[in-house]
Amino acid sequence: MGIEDLLGQMMEDIQSGKPTVTPLIQAVFDNNFEEFKSLLQKGNVDIDATDIVGYTALMYAAQEGNIRMVKMLLKYNADIHFKGRSGITAYDIALDKGNKDIADIIGPKKSANKKCDLCYKNISSSEMSVIPITKMQKAVKSGWRPSNEDAIGHQAKSLGLSDQELEDAFFKQVMSDSSDWGLCLSCKKDFENAGKQKSKAKIIQGIGKTYDLACKDAQNKLPKNSGSIKFKNHKMIKPGMNSVLIEASNETNAKDKAIRIIHKTASIESIKLESTGKKGFLGIGRKLNSYKVAFFQPFVVDASVDIIG
Repeated sequence: MGIEDLLGQMMEDIQSGKPTVTPLIQAVFDNNFEEFKSLLQKGNVDIDATDIVGYTALMYAAQEGNIRMVKMLLKYNADIHFKGRSGITAYDIALDKGNKDIADIIGPKKSANKKCDLCYKNISSSEMSVIPITKMQKAVKSGWRPSNEDAIGHQAKSLGLSDQELEDAFFKQVMSDSSDWGLCLSCKKDFENAGKQKSKAKIIQGIGKTYDLACKDAQNKLPKNSGSIKFKNHKMIKPGMNSVLIEASNETNAKDKAIRIIHKTASIESIKLESTGKKGFLGIGRKLNSYKVAFFQPFVVDASVDIIG
């Protein structure tokens, strides 16, 4: 198309009332990444729509050297082969503006295949579904982990990490990410099933010298697929230093009796003879000695949680 034809088409567009720029392109112009990301996540924009010049959002992002926006547009399957009215592509524009890093990303030799961000399997653009990072983070916070073993740090396997370390790495990866994730059909199904998993109530006890330490102990015992946690003091426990009087024939028996009486989480600090048992009636037999058993009772909290799965 010659320059006269191009200008003529532009004038026709203006006279027909066609918008001179799309909201997505305007976000690129304004370098407004939050608005840009919001438009893509809502899914109600034509990602390859052009302005009156015939440029798409990808073309303008390549022109402006905005690699962050370029990567997100590619994740949402923007057409890298689209040619504007002048017959050039986003790749041509990136080269012309000296943005080689962007040209390398969307170059003409790039394969149409992409990788799933969970299982790293090669997939075509048509097989990829984009999941907003906010949804991924919400699911991970609720305890969801991919059922696909490859999805939890496939590269980390070669490092000899444990399953727990791999899960921790996956959690950190998702929570620190700001980009949306592209999933294959299998991983998308796995992700969607996360919201359908039933939860089971479970109570876990935490022990500590203070209430906060007891809560922390309970939290450390929780499985990774735990939902929201509610803490409550054990109703039968009185934390701190306590004592109990025990009647026994000797100190060893007094300790044995005390262990059966106090809570299993308590620790005996001292045993003191309070009074010696007197002889029985007419000097026959002897009453038991009285011992004061001092013990420390730590805080015990009941952590009520929902286990997903």
